Parts: sequence; structure tokens; C-alpha cells
Amino acid sequence: MYTHKKNLILKCLKEGKTSITVNGSHPDVKLPSHLQGNLEVNLSLSLKFENPTYLKDDCIETTLNFMSFPYEVSIPYDAIYCVGMYGKPSTYKLYVEDTPPAIIKKVEEKLGFLDDRDILFGEPIELKDYIQDLKAVMAREDVCLGSLENDKKKQ
Repeated sequence: MYTHKKNLILKCLKEGKTSITVNGSHPDVKLPSHLQGNLEVNLSLSLKFENPTYLKDDCIETTLNFMSFPYEVSIPYDAIYCVGMYGKPSTYKLYVEDTPPAIIKKVEEKLGFLDDRDILFGEPIELKDYIQDLKAVMAREDVCLGSLENDKKKQ
């Protein structure tokens, strides 16, 4: 069912560091308790990170570091609503059907009505503004909480 999304994530991973935005309130998401319920959990993935990333038929499983502590996560594909190459907003793809209603409302306030099709960031210029807002949120220390990077390597 989520073959297209899985393939996009795999394509991005093959090219480099990948950014995904996850609905932390999804009932099947396995994240640390401080992230559960957060509608915009931004995670970075890479095949170069120490821990393996498994793209299963229904979810992504890996170990991420949160505030220097490893945590095994499980992210169902329907909880992922934005995917793209890290640092390249024109590659970001928003999956409207999997986006939390509160996020849709935020986008619609800026852009007007969104329908149930995938939108590629970078096509309509207004979406670039929204992705810049998302990038600003991701850059905040209190929001950009997850990474596959091994914090011990930084020491």
C-alpha cells in the first residue's frame, strides 16, 4: 500500500541524508515518550549511520539517538507525511492523506485548500515558504530531537 513512499525514502537514502516528518500521535508509532503526541517529529536517516535502518513492508525500524540515548523506533509509513533529501527543500514531498489535520489547517491558512494528492515541494512557489517554516522548526534544538548519528563519534 505504501510502496511509493517506501521507494521514495529508499531513493533518498541512496542519495544521502534523508529527512522525514512523522506524526508522533499515530497509535502505532514507537518513539520516546517525550515525543509521543507531537504532530511534527522530524528525523534524519542515512545509510552511513552506524545503526542499520530496515525498510519493512509496513514500517521503518531503526535505533535513533535522542539526547545521546539510543532508542529503538518503529515508524509506520502512514505516520510519515513528509519525505525529502536533507537540506534540499525542492525534493520534499508532502503526503496530504497522511498529514495530521492540524498541519493541513496550518498549510491551508497559507495556501488555500489542499486535495488528497501528493504535492511535490518546489513546484508551487508558496509551498517553498511552508517548507522554509518546517526547516525553521527543524533547526530549533527543542524540536529537532532525533538522529541516527552516533553521538559518541562527535566527542
